[in-house]
Amino acid sequence: MRVATGTAALAVGDHDVRVHWFDHGGGAGAIVHYKGPDIPDFVLLLAYTTHKFGCDECAFGKYKTAPGDGVCALCAAGKFSAVTNLVSNVCACNSGTTGPNRFGAYPSCSVGTYKTNSGSAACTACGAGKFSAVTSSVLNVCDCNAGSTGPTVLALCTSCGVGIYKTDLGSASCTLCATGKFSAVTGSVSNVCAGNAGTTGPDGIATCASCVEGTYKTNPGSAVCSGCGAGKFSAVTGSISNVYTCNAGTTGPAVVGATGDAACSICLKDQYSTAVGAVSNTCQDCPVRSISGTGSAKKTDCICKAGSTGPHGGE
Repeated sequence: MRVATGTAALAVGDHDVRVHWFDHGGGAGAIVHYKGPDIPDFVLLLAYTTHKFGCDECAFGKYKTAPGDGVCALCAAGKFSAVTNLVSNVCACNSGTTGPNRFGAYPSCSVGTYKTNSGSAACTACGAGKFSAVTSSVLNVCDCNAGSTGPTVLALCTSCGVGIYKTDLGSASCTLCATGKFSAVTGSVSNVCAGNAGTTGPDGIATCASCVEGTYKTNPGSAVCSGCGAGKFSAVTGSISNVYTCNAGTTGPAVVGATGDAACSICLKDQYSTAVGAVSNTCQDCPVRSISGTGSAKKTDCICKAGSTGPHGGE
């Protein structure tokens, strides 16, 4: 077999190659090799024929509508045909794009949609509660929205329940509120966890502090703890209700550990009471010829009147 060689400068990309030869009676053949600066020698086309003239089918992704020696036309960018020997342009949009076959535009599938097959079908929207930020997606990579969780692709997403939240798109689990915090919101897309009743502090990540003695907080949130009313006190930390005892020097309602707005009565002038948490009138009169101010908490608060003398409290 005779060897013929030639060179040609080619730009990067695809190129059509046509080989002509005359077999002078049949039985001849041709083997075409290709070699480049960074490509080793290999067979590009192996063809044996008994015809003086032959025509090759248009390959995948090409078509030719008219007879003659013209080259097969490539499908437009973004389109393809899996059929050989095409006599019409039935090139269809690739996966990840949509539009009419033939010469029409082929817009990419937008965010939140995908298309796994070639053709003119519309792009498929992500399922309820899912989204994909990828354009021209050829796979279902739809993820659960913020505020919900579940696996990627076809499975359903579940909203984050109370006490948890999720700020990002994806299949990650919802995040628990920090210790001492809670959120009554379902499907929360941000950390709106608030301090529990009995604690105070800013919403979100910051730590909550328990209400100190003498204060309480009945509702969750970032509000400050409320102080016990005048003449009242609570020795409980982290109190979630207004539970108080009357201070010394006062007398209170007939209920131990009274709650709410019931008042503690201050002992009158010239009286005193040493009892803490009194549930009845424990105010006592000062000794004879002694006086005291209102709300006196000790017997020694009683002092002698003018014109009389003796120790405080008569002792």
